[in-house]
Amino acid sequence: MQEPQKRSCDGCTECCFASTVVALSKPVFTQCKHCTSGERCDIYSTKPLECTEYTCGWLDGEGTEADKPNRIHLVHNQMFDLMLGMPWLLIESQAGALATEPARRIIESKLRQHDCVITVSRILTFALYIPQGRSVPDDHLAQLRQRSWTIHDENAAMVAAE
Repeated sequence: MQEPQKRSCDGCTECCFASTVVALSKPVFTQCKHCTSGERCDIYSTKPLECTEYTCGWLDGEGTEADKPNRIHLVHNQMFDLMLGMPWLLIESQAGALATEPARRIIESKLRQHDCVITVSRILTFALYIPQGRSVPDDHLAQLRQRSWTIHDENAAMVAAE
């Protein structure tokens, strides 16, 4: 059996734009000053722990070659949340990318795997997608709604359809 080919960033620097890096005082949706856009990280060998520990979903084998973040302008990875477990985080690095077919495909794939998905748009709007069969405590949902999050709950849609 042949080993799957290991993926490489190879010119993709989307996470350098879409991620917050506290150690570098770099806010979300700003180009990292150490990043040569579309090429490489100039401090790769000495980059902060936050960057070292970041795991790109695409590099980990999610999606197809066509789903490379610099092609679809979406950065996605799994994160930890006390209430949601291990949801997928999908961040658009270019306005409108969350409304595209690749975004829809990624969200649907994760929901089929019973994973929650959190999306973050370029204008910092947040949405939570909850798959059928998963529950999120009502008080947690209320807190998210107070912060203007959009909630897409497949369980609520199933109840409404009955």
